[in-house]
Amino acid sequence: MTETYRRLARPHTDRMLAGVLAGVARYVGADVTAIRVIFAVGVLLTWGTLALAYPIAWLLMPEDPPPAGS
Repeated sequence: MTETYRRLARPHTDRMLAGVLAGVARYVGADVTAIRVIFAVGVLLTWGTLALAYPIAWLLMPEDPPPAGS
């Protein structure tokens, strides 16, 4: 039996800024818009503290390899 390995990485498509939330949405299998709304609400509820997680994730999350032919 083989297990499917999911990789948390920033994709080249569906980015708004750095692709962190698009990568999280792809990893958990959720809609990227829903993840963005949840993140925005979380930022408001934590008075901006959650916003510090975004640049940290940007630095720590690897980027997907570029698509072939690019």
